[in-house]
Amino acid sequence: MSILHLVRHGQANPFGEDRDRLSVPGRRQAVLLGEYWRARGVAPHAVHCGTLRRQRETAELLGFAPPAADPAFNEYDTEGLLAEAPRLASADPVFREQWDAFNHRRGDPDANRFFQKMFETLMKRFVQGMPGPEPWAEFRARVETGLRNLMAQAPAGSVLVVATSGGPVGVAVQTVLGAPAEAAVALHWRVRNASVTSFVFSGGRVSLDQFNATPHLEEELVTYR
Repeated sequence: MSILHLVRHGQANPFGEDRDRLSVPGRRQAVLLGEYWRARGVAPHAVHCGTLRRQRETAELLGFAPPAADPAFNEYDTEGLLAEAPRLASADPVFREQWDAFNHRRGDPDANRFFQKMFETLMKRFVQGMPGPEPWAEFRARVETGLRNLMAQAPAGSVLVVATSGGPVGVAVQTVLGAPAEAAVALHWRVRNASVTSFVFSGGRVSLDQFNATPHLEEELVTYR
């Protein structure tokens, strides 16, 4: 049996000027995961990541082999979705109220609460087929193909690590469980920064082993965005 560990990137700066850079806590989260694994004898045969900076930094800070970057493991295009928000707001009164509320509170300390409510509605429309730079079906196919190719090429008994994002983690779990697309979105809201979701695989069979695990983090370092 081989093992695939999907690691969500450490905390970034979602409302900062450089949103793709890990925050100080985010860097610490990644370092602690690497230390936790080494203390327990976990030695990945290969480390992979998406091409986003926050994913690459997370993979590097684990402290194992230099990661191989592959855009298959990138997050869905958040900026592209947000660019569609004004158009959706003009056609959907419910979303317009949420969009206006977020923009009004954008600079407030509790801005994340208003962003989350607005973005949840936007994601529902995305899964339902809302046009954008990369439709949901293409995003899901990209992630599934990347993971399938990675596992198909792995020697028996391999331990693989992929530093990615919440969206691909949700897609991977949803696919393995045979759940509907909406489940991937519901799952990815709960994926903690620097958490580990693991699968065991052999001969084309894949099973979920653990989801969203953070035993390496103290409570004050558990974050979701």
